[in-house]
Amino acid sequence: MLRTNSNSNSNSFITSVLISLVLFFSIFFFSIVNAHATLFIDKVYLPDNIKSNDKAEIIVIGTLPNLCYEDPTSSNEINKSAGVIEVKLLSEVKQTTQFCMQMIRPFMKTINLGHLVPGHYTIVINNGEASEYTTELNVNMAASAAIERSDDFETEASASASANMDASADNKSFNKNLLYVSTVESANDTREIILHGYTISDCYVLDRVEWKPGTLPHTYRLDPLVKKVSNFCPRKMMPVEFKWEIPKNMGSGDPSMERLLLKVSSANGKEFEVTVSNEN
Repeated sequence: MLRTNSNSNSNSFITSVLISLVLFFSIFFFSIVNAHATLFIDKVYLPDNIKSNDKAEIIVIGTLPNLCYEDPTSSNEINKSAGVIEVKLLSEVKQTTQFCMQMIRPFMKTINLGHLVPGHYTIVINNGEASEYTTELNVNMAASAAIERSDDFETEASASASANMDASADNKSFNKNLLYVSTVESANDTREIILHGYTISDCYVLDRVEWKPGTLPHTYRLDPLVKKVSNFCPRKMMPVEFKWEIPKNMGSGDPSMERLLLKVSSANGKEFEVTVSNEN
C-alpha cells in the first residue's frame, strides 16, 4: 500500500508539472503570435479649412491590444493624381518572453502629410486590415500666391531654429514668455491637466495659461506664460508643477464630443499633446 501511495503522489506531481509547462508555453506562444496583432482606431482628427500652402497633419486616436505594445510608428504614401493617401500604422511588442497583461492601452499619433495640392483626398489607414479606417479630406487653393517651400527645406529650417533656441536662453529666437515644458498629463480623466517643466531662472514664475482654438476641430492650443518678477536673474533651472482646470466654455460648442485634444507650447519650440474629458 505504501508503494502504491508513493507512485500515486509521484504521478500527481508529474501531472502538475506538465500542466504548468503547458500553461507556460501557451502564454509564451500567445505573446509571440500577437507580436503583430492589429491595433484599433477610434477617431481621426482632420484639419479644418486646410489650404495648399498649409502643412497638413492628421491625428489618430486608438487603442493597443495590451501593455506590451509600444507607441505606433507611421508611414504614408500620397498618390496626388488619384487623390489617395495611404497611411500605415504599426506597433511593435516590447518583449515577447514575458506575460503581457491583457489590458488595452490608448495611443495618440500625429501624422504629418506635408503640403498637398488642392483637391479632394481619400485617406485610408491600414488598408486591408481589421483596423482599416477611411475618411475624406478637402484641400483648398491658397488665397495668396505664396511660394510653397519643400518639406526638406522646412525640416532643415525647423531643425536650425530648434538648435538655436536650445543653445541659449538669451537667443532672440528663444521665447522667454513661455514655460519650458517637460511633460503634460491629464488628471484622472477630469477636465484638468498637470504641467511639469521649469523656468530658466528664479526671477521667472508661471503667470497664466492662455488658450485658443487650434486648426483642427476639437483641438486647442495652450500657451503657459511666465512673467519676470525680479531684475536679478541668475541662470538656474527652477522646477514647476502646475494644475490647470479646463475652462467651461472650452469644447462647449460640441457636447457630443467625449474628449478634447490640447497642444501645449514650450519655450524651446516643442509641442506636447494630451486629451481631456469634454464633460463639464
